[in-house]
Amino acid sequence: GKKLLFMGSEYGQFLEWKSEEQLEWSNLEDPMNAKMKYFTSQLNQFYKDHRCLWEIDTSYDGIEIIDADNRDQSVLSFIRKGKKDDMLVCIFNMAPVERKDFTIGLPVAGIYEEVWNTELEEWGGVWKEHNQTVQTQEGLWKDYEQTLTFTLPAMGASVWKIKRRLKPTKTVTSKNQKGVENEE
Repeated sequence: GKKLLFMGSEYGQFLEWKSEEQLEWSNLEDPMNAKMKYFTSQLNQFYKDHRCLWEIDTSYDGIEIIDADNRDQSVLSFIRKGKKDDMLVCIFNMAPVERKDFTIGLPVAGIYEEVWNTELEEWGGVWKEHNQTVQTQEGLWKDYEQTLTFTLPAMGASVWKIKRRLKPTKTVTSKNQKGVENEE
């Protein structure tokens, strides 16, 4: 995706940018602004380090929407994909509510590790550490046969990377419209 940073937003400038004046560099004396600047620099490095965020940027092949319809919880989730079978699972919570035991569906069974969490203390949040590594569970969730359950930060983002792929142990079944089980 394209970056939307401009003239001071990378460190949380308080006032709107004015074309005739300098940026308000004194804002960096505020600890939260300094943390915002650090967050932005780390986010830029994270973007550069993860090819799947930019490698297939002009095609629908580079993104898979997990859930764009969760308006009740104000959560958006998708997968960014690269050319070499790499992927990042991105979940955004746009509500001021931390969501414990939040579940999404995934196409790949495995052990997942949280690699980005916007709520960490070092960036101005309140979390001391990332979520623990989580293994997917078998079960239907929308069109997916694997689920991942974790805590989603309030007004924040959580990004997960597969640490180790696992083979599903059984075929998950669903019921068709007549209530008869179908193998999937």
